This record gives sequence, structure tokens and C-alpha cells, in this order.
Amino acid sequence: MSRTLASLALLPVLAACAAESRVAPSPAESVGIDYEVLMDEAGIPGLAVAVIEGGAIVSIETLGVAGADSGMPVTPTTLFEAASLSKPVFATAVLRLVERGELDLDLPLDRLLEYERVAHDTRAARIPARLVLSHRTGLPNWGGETLELVGDPGEWFGYSGEGFVYLQRVVEHLTGLALDEVVRREVFEPLGMTASAFSFPEGETPALAAPHDEAGRQQEKRPAREGNAAASLLTTAEDYARFVVAWMRGDLLREATRAEALTPVTRLAPAPDDGDATDRAAVARVAWGLGWGILLPDDAGDGRPIYWHWGDNGPAKAFVAFEPEAGDGFVFFANSSNGLAIGEVLAREHLGEMELAFTWNGYRSLEAPGFAERLTGVVAEAEGRYADALAAFRAAAAADPDDEALGRRVEWIGDLLAARERPVEVAPEILESYAGAYGPRRLTLEDGTLRYQRDGGAEYRLVPLTESLFALDGLTIFRLEVVRGDDGVPSKLVGHYVNGQSDETPRDGT
Repeated sequence: MSRTLASLALLPVLAACAAESRVAPSPAESVGIDYEVLMDEAGIPGLAVAVIEGGAIVSIETLGVAGADSGMPVTPTTLFEAASLSKPVFATAVLRLVERGELDLDLPLDRLLEYERVAHDTRAARIPARLVLSHRTGLPNWGGETLELVGDPGEWFGYSGEGFVYLQRVVEHLTGLALDEVVRREVFEPLGMTASAFSFPEGETPALAAPHDEAGRQQEKRPAREGNAAASLLTTAEDYARFVVAWMRGDLLREATRAEALTPVTRLAPAPDDGDATDRAAVARVAWGLGWGILLPDDAGDGRPIYWHWGDNGPAKAFVAFEPEAGDGFVFFANSSNGLAIGEVLAREHLGEMELAFTWNGYRSLEAPGFAERLTGVVAEAEGRYADALAAFRAAAAADPDDEALGRRVEWIGDLLAARERPVEVAPEILESYAGAYGPRRLTLEDGTLRYQRDGGAEYRLVPLTESLFALDGLTIFRLEVVRGDDGVPSKLVGHYVNGQSDETPRDGT
């Protein structure tokens, strides 16, 4: 695996003199962890990591390839998707506006700008910026043109990218500036983050790390042409490390504002009947401030709060964490669906135990039982070797029998193999009745075979399991069910996911 190493001298990052944080070579031996081994074990093509100690950036590692197809190496200037690590950056810009009196954290946003996507629900009139930054708006993470609240504003934590997009529209309206202009003025320029942007003009193609799926297959990715405050930031490890250092040093915000943002607003304690008492006590350690997640000390009071955020754009992952009193932290970006599998190991190396920050989100460590077998199964499945994939997933499930999703994956691949050997016959007229548009989903009938596509993405051949339930040849973590009304006419599609979740989309025109 190709590797580029750049390390930083132990110099403080000063907002007034950003050049003092520029990289300076130092021996690779100063790095106490073998990133290449972790990448190989997790199936990650490319990685960028920045480590902060004592309030200064001490090393930056850029490893692997930016794209499996091109083989181009990751370099210090390669841009990675920050995904949800975009949110703390935008939140910082918002807090600077609040400090200058240009925005009130507790003023309902609809008094500043009517947002048509939520105007139909009177509860949306109770959403101020504070609830957005602490994820208590009641809005879904993502939704369609019309947003349906999934809870009352202020009642409980509900992670929401849509809340940040709403606040983005308000900020753009108040300032008369586009997202990139606002953040450049408030964050990028003061910190010398010259490589970072939320969007790029048409025709400008930056050096971007291509995303890759679990099996290591390169995916298509173009930089955003319109910025999204919740998810579209492209940046480098060095640039984002500057941002983290600024938060620990208080370079951008007054101390009172910074302290307020780093104070827990809500804890994420589950319902009393959700797991045993030990699990509930552990999850209660996860809290949220204004823009940052917070991992609180355990009941014994050991340790200090750690501030963190994860990023997940599917085949691109990211993570950041820091402990202000010691001035220690790290950030990493991976161009892979498997990126967060190395998070626990990196956190343990650079900050201490942070398992809860990953398990709360459902991310599995490469150290988890059955991880290697599962990855073997993923690769075999991507190559169409379903029998080999089934054997590998069975071995993974045996190593981790409590993983319900893994057990379901074994079952679903077995069903697909059985259906291929003994095809389920569905009448041609029934298949023809299924063809059509269902919101972002589309079914087409070609040569007697149904094909499925969502949002113009990859197309999959459907394999009937029953008259109305279908497996996707090439995507065994998902099943599709056609639901018909009392009149026998298809009315909606229901997507079933291997993690136990489901969603539905009505047929157009119904």
C-alpha cells in the first residue's frame, strides 16, 4: 500500500498566524500505531489522520490510494468527504453570528424565514437554532420536499441533518451570503483552512478521494455544487485538525460561548425497557451540546468529557474527538464504507476508551468477533460467489450469534440461492402490473424480468422469493416488497433492510 507521511513540529496553531501550523517532516517512528495494518484488516483503500497533543498538531498521515481504479496515492492535499463532520464547522459559524447579535439562539426560526418544507406543521414554529444545534427539533434526519416531524420540538434527541439545512437557509437569508461564503468568513479564513469548501463551482474538479463500498469497489462521486451545512464539506486532515485545535484553544469563540456549546444539553438515555440497567446507564453517558457530541465520564467520575462527532456518507466515513483540558485529539477520514471499523482502535490509541461512541451508533469494530469472516463474505458476495459468501457469513454469525442483522443476512443469501436453483414463477401479467414509478424508486420489466433502480443509481435484477417479495441480485442486504390494494393494483413498495428497518414509497399517481 502506498504511503505518504507528513508530521508536524510541536507548534501551537494560532488563529492570528495560521502558517505556524504548517507541516514539518519528522520521523515516522513518532507514530505509535500501524495504520496500514488497520487499513488492510478493515478493507480501507485510503486514509488521512491528524493527531493533536498538548494543543498542537503533532502528526498527519496520508496513506493508501484515493481511488482503487486509478491507484493514485492519497496525499496531504487530497480532499475527503467530512460527511457529518460538516455540522460542527457550520455550528461554529452560527455561534459567531450569535456572539455578534446577528442571530438569537432561542428565537424561533420561522420568525426569520418561512420554510415551506415545514410550514404545514404548527409545531415547527417552536424550532430555534439552539434545538437545531443540539438535535432536538423533532425533524427527521433526512426527508422529502415536505418534512414530517417525528416528534415535538425540544422533547427528545433526534439526530437531524434536515434541521441543519433549515438553519442554513435562515443564515443565508440573514447574511445575504451563500453557505460557503459565510463559513469562509467565520471559520476558514481565520484559521487558514485554505483547502476546505462545502461546494465547488461547475467545471472545477478538486483532487477528491473517491468513495468505496464494503468490498472495496470504487463509487462515483462529484463534489457538491450547492453546499449542505449538514454533510457536504470537503476537507483535509490538516485543515480539520486546525479547526479542532481552535476549539480547544478558544480561538474563534468567547469563553462563555465555548463553555455553553460544550455543556451537555441532553443525554441519550433509552427507554426503561430498552436493554438492561447496565446498558441504559452506559448509553446515558452519551450527550449532546451545541454542535458536538459528548461522551461523559462514567458513574465513578473517571476521566473527563470527550467531545466528538462521526461522519457517514455511506461509502465515505470520518470521525473526530478531542479532550480540551489535555489538549489531545485526533481526526480521520476514510474513503470506505468500512472506515469507522478502525475508529475504536484509533480512539483508544490517541484519547482512551471510546467504544460507546461507536456502538451507540451501531458501528462494529474490526476487533469484533466475526469481523474478518464478515468482510470475506462481503467480498465474495460482490464477486457473485454467493455460496462462498454464505459460508463466510455463517462463520461470522457463529462467532457473533447475538448479531441479528448478520443472522438475517445468512438467511437472505440462503433464500436467494434457493430461488436461483428453484425459481419462483410469477405470472407475466402480475410482473407487468408492478412496473412503474414509486417516488424515488422505479421498477421496469425487461424480457420478462423485473429490474429495480433508485434515484438513478445502480440497477438490480429482481429475483422472486414469493409473488410479491423480491431479492436483489447483487445486493443481498435489501429486499423489496410490492404491496397491492384491495383492488389488486400495486399501491406502494416496501424496502426491507438487513438491519431490521424498513421504509415505503407510494406508487406515483395513487
